[in-house]
Amino acid sequence: MKRFHISCCGRSGSRFIWLALNSMGINCIHEMEETWPMTVENTKLGKKSNWPQSFAMDKDPLDNIRFFPRNKKLFKNWKGIVGWKWALLTPRFSKTFECQFHLVRDPIKAIESATTHKEILFEYIEKKLGSPNFIKPEFSEDIKLVGRSINYWIRYNSKISKGKKIIKVEDFHSKGSAAKLFLDTIDETYDSLAILDFLPKDYNARPKSPKRVPVDWELLDNYYPKQAEKIRELSKNFGY
Repeated sequence: MKRFHISCCGRSGSRFIWLALNSMGINCIHEMEETWPMTVENTKLGKKSNWPQSFAMDKDPLDNIRFFPRNKKLFKNWKGIVGWKWALLTPRFSKTFECQFHLVRDPIKAIESATTHKEILFEYIEKKLGSPNFIKPEFSEDIKLVGRSINYWIRYNSKISKGKKIIKVEDFHSKGSAAKLFLDTIDETYDSLAILDFLPKDYNARPKSPKRVPVDWELLDNYYPKQAEKIRELSKNFGY
């Protein structure tokens, strides 16, 4: 089996893919600490591990995945990494994986779900990829939040998806083309595909988040028409 890296814009289904692959016996690491094979404690200073000092985490919780490239030998038997952070925070490490994929989700659903992100994530993305200078100051806070989510979706997907095989999360099931494309690329059989049909489709969903802002194409066309065109163009390239 070949080793792999699956990048994605946040709220595109990476936690589901992580669950799916591990359920199929393909062990991989997700970016979120609660999925890691070590204990991580929250402190007022950030994150702190109960592992030896040489394995210490960074104070900035978004930077904690640098733990993995610093300790490669510990994880050499793991087959892949999944999530949005790897490509931005550990680009050289993520490129060492032989098979490169980019996970996508229906853009309206992904952008609406992205409005639930914490401020620290938006600030980090805007620092790394660029600010949404198209948001008008007179817009309501909800519309501004949609604009920041659009900015994240467009900038991340435009930059990080280049040269990678595209996986649509909606097609990652036993009869879907995405799962078979993935397995073919990493040289794995279809024997475990049926497991996918038993998994919850709403894994890590945030339907009741108080920050969630409803999004549809009409809203995008009314407030962010130029960005809506770009979203349609990218989405078409992704197979939507």
